[in-house]
Order: sequence, then structure tokens, then C-alpha cells
Amino acid sequence: MRARRMMSAARAVLGAALDLVYPPRCYACDRDLARGRLCEGCRHGLVPILNPCPRCASPRGPGVSGKRCDQCRSTSPGFRGAVAAVEYEGPASTLVQRLKYAGERDQAYLLGEMTAGAVLDAPFRSEIQAIVPVPLDRVRRRERGFNQARLLADEVSRALERPVRERWLVRHRATLPQAGLSRRARRRNLEGCFRARGKAVAGRTILIVDDVMTTGSTLAEAARTLRRAGAKAVYAAAFARA
Repeated sequence: MRARRMMSAARAVLGAALDLVYPPRCYACDRDLARGRLCEGCRHGLVPILNPCPRCASPRGPGVSGKRCDQCRSTSPGFRGAVAAVEYEGPASTLVQRLKYAGERDQAYLLGEMTAGAVLDAPFRSEIQAIVPVPLDRVRRRERGFNQARLLADEVSRALERPVRERWLVRHRATLPQAGLSRRARRRNLEGCFRARGKAVAGRTILIVDDVMTTGSTLAEAARTLRRAGAKAVYAAAFARA
């Protein structure tokens, strides 16, 4: 605990020193800033999820009644509940793209902190015993140089004071990019791609973390894999929800 606080303080001091030499820019649009990480326009462009489905975090908007969205009533996801910080549009999309495809790892601190905020407000926060980032396959991890889900999970871990257990879930085979695939094709693409460490996860309540939840297929397959390995319960969290 003390070590974490010292690391956070050291990072803040280093960041302040760098700001004096290199004036900060908006993480989304590169506009010069006096302080902070997002300009006013991009900050207001982040759309909070109103009245989300408690099962899959899908934004339903105001005035919608019922405990679960139509999709969750017809097809139960592999996880028990989920949260996300913002909708996947505008600056949120830009932030994710710059992290994943431009290698701007500083984005992860902001995205992770916002994801952590959503988790801290979740009704299931006290149940979580460990945090598991959605893994990349070896080739994609090597090409990218990092797993963005792990970077976000680290920030959630600091806020929730729960450990990250990256090795509890591995992606043992590569899959096609999910973008452009139908919901059914996404599920077929992911079937059997994960493996879990049964002895480690047995009886645990786990939070799985990813950067974006679109249909929820990836998080659902990860959750099903953990549950088959003996996890007591699995919840999900993402920075953005489509």
C-alpha cells in the first residue's frame, strides 16, 4: 500500500517536471493545454453511459425500465455484471485508437483511471478478489509491444486495491479481428481461444478488463472460460462501450 502511494507521488512529481519542459497537449486532439490531459471540447465530447444495462453495460438511455436490456434477456452473457466509463464515440474512440495503434501508452493512464472510476461505483466492487486483463495472442502482443488491457487493469488494481493476475488467462491461439464480423461470427471466431489456470481461479470472484466492449463477445468468452475453470463469479469492465 505504502509503495503504491510512493510510486503515484513520484509519477506526479515527474509529470509536473516534464510539463515545465514539454507543455501538455490534449490526449485526443493535441491542442495545447495549461493543465490536465483533455481539452474542454474533448472532455465534453466524452459521453457518459446513461441508465446502462447492469448485466452488459449497454447504454439504454433515460426512461427505460427493466433490470436487463433486451439482448441480455434473450441471451445471457458469460459474466454476471459489467460496467464501462463512456460510450465508444468521438474522443473516446480517438483515445483508444491512439493507444492501440499509435503506441501512445500515456493514454492508458487516463483510460485506466476512468475505467477504475466506473468499477468503484459498481455494486459488485466489494466482491472482486482479482483482476484479469483480456489477453492478446503472442504475435499481436509482440507487434504492439504491450497489452492495452493490462495497462488499464493496472490502474483499476491501484484504485480497487486488488491484484492483477495476468497469467490466470491466456489466449493460446490467434483470432481474426472482430471488427466487421457479425455477432454470431464474433462468437465462432473466439470459441476456445482462451485457456484458464483452473487451480488458480477456482472459487475466485474475478473482474476481467478490456479497453472496449462492442458486442461483449470477447469478454463473454473470457468469462465463460474462467467459469469453466472453476471461478465462482466473473464481472467485466471496459473503458468504452459501443
